[in-house]
Amino acid sequence: MTGMQNTGMMMTKAAAIPKGLHCKDEVVWVNTMKKSYHEPSDPYYGRTKHGQYMCKAAAAAAGYHAAGMRHSPKSMMNHAMPTPAPAST
Repeated sequence: MTGMQNTGMMMTKAAAIPKGLHCKDEVVWVNTMKKSYHEPSDPYYGRTKHGQYMCKAAAAAAGYHAAGMRHSPKSMMNHAMPTPAPAST
């Protein structure tokens, strides 16, 4: 994107979604420096200095993860469904 500085700071006004971007799923804003994406309800949506809009499925396929989530096996285990306790007899 033109006019972007290399600071990683949040812009004040959200970038416009390109007219040529046609997604079958949700449009997300990817932060290209952090390899994360922001959904429309996120205050950083369209506002980070290093970013662009992408289709959510394409962002996930490219290795981007939801903003605020760590991308490691240990943290992924923290988000797993808990194992139910055995039934008492």
